[in-house]
This record gives sequence, structure tokens and C-alpha cells, in this order.
Amino acid sequence: MRAADPKKIKTLADVSAAMNRRAGNVTLNLITGAFEVKNAKSEVVKTIGVTKGSDAAYVINNSSSVESIGTAADFLNKTRNASVLEAAEYEVQFAEKQDEILKIASIWNESSPGASRRDLSIKMGRLQNELAAIENKLRATQYKYRGAIEVAGVKRRTFVPASNDERVMPFPVFKLLAHQTSAVGRIVS
Repeated sequence: MRAADPKKIKTLADVSAAMNRRAGNVTLNLITGAFEVKNAKSEVVKTIGVTKGSDAAYVINNSSSVESIGTAADFLNKTRNASVLEAAEYEVQFAEKQDEILKIASIWNESSPGASRRDLSIKMGRLQNELAAIENKLRATQYKYRGAIEVAGVKRRTFVPASNDERVMPFPVFKLLAHQTSAVGRIVS
């Protein structure tokens, strides 16, 4: 049986490396939840604890303790408020750019066809591109964890319920994921 040198194991990363090498003297104590490093006599010479936490959303949904629910709710409110403050700058820029586009559109409606209308159309197109760039930054700030995942095995009746068609869609179906936080970011001790 292989064994790891107890003097070299100092961190959780060292424990993980020793366990990946199948060191027999590094084990997990299922009662305490801590990793134990044993010497040649099978005596515990080192204990490396793991910090524990819970997903704040899980605590709110499943806890019966009013105190822990309040702590988790405060943590999530702070996280949400920080996200709102971070996005506020882009929201102001977005609103200002929209106002600018609306002003150009009203001038365009009042002007007669010709060169001035063409110039206004070009200006409006440029402003819309700028607006799209600002919106992209805004959404990336509001929803840091965005992406699309492919959903396999979607039945046709999902889109046309009256059809009762149990066949699977012949083309890929994607689902948008837009989350403000990840489970790691919601951990509260």
C-alpha cells in the first residue's frame, strides 16, 4: 500500500493529490468531515478540516430556522444590490441612447424625403449599433452566468400541445440560461 509523507501534506490540494495517488494513509473521517493523515503506526498525526457552507437559496427553501433564513436572505439581498449598483451605469447610458434615438426618429418623421432624411437614417443606424453594444454590456453585468444549452429529446407536443405528437423534434432545441449568481457565489457559512 502506498503512503504519503505526513510532513508534505499541508493543504486540501495536497490531500487531493495524495488521494488521487491512492495513498492509504490519507482518509476522510465521515463523522467529522475532516481529512486525516496517519503515520506508519496508523495514528492520526494531522487533521485538515474543510470549511462548510450552504447554498443560500437552499437554506431559504428548506430551513425551518428563522435565524438561518434571515441570514441567507440578507446575504442574497446584498448580492442582488451589488449587482444592481454595478448595472446602474449601463442602465443610464442605455436610457440616454434610447432618448437620442427617439429624438432622431421624431426629426426623421418631420423631415421631407431627401438628403437630410438619409443622413438621419445613417445616424439612427449608428446609434442603434451603439445601443446594442451598451445593452450587451448591461445584460452581461445583470446576468453574469448566461449561456445556451441544448435540450435533447423534446417532444413535438411541447410546441403544439393539441397534436399529441410524441415524436422527438428533428432539429436541436436550445434553452437560454440567464442567472445572476452561481451556486458557488451563493454559499453562506
